[in-house]
Amino acid sequence: MIKNKVAVLVLCLFVSMTWLTAVGPAAADVPSPAADTAIAGDQPDVEAAREVVAGLLRDHGLTNEQVQQRLAALSDEDVLQLSQHADQIQEGGAPPNYIWILLGALIVVVILATIF
Repeated sequence: MIKNKVAVLVLCLFVSMTWLTAVGPAAADVPSPAADTAIAGDQPDVEAAREVVAGLLRDHGLTNEQVQQRLAALSDEDVLQLSQHADQIQEGGAPPNYIWILLGALIVVVILATIF
């Protein structure tokens, strides 16, 4: 009886891990810096980068005064890097999508282990 439960559990784990690897890596959707349209050209424009970062900060609910304080604390290099990776910035409270997949796989394994 115990061997049967272990075999079912191992099979469920194998199937769930195979399914997770078939989904693909999470980094596949990350755009390359060359695909960024926020700053183009040979000479990066710091003012354009500051506008991009200021827009991102406003989108996250900061006031104009808070935005100016945050921008004043950043160096030109920091502002350029943030603006180049603007598509990758997300709020801290949102869990990544793979967490839901792992949670679903865990629930399935627990249910199957309980049944068998």
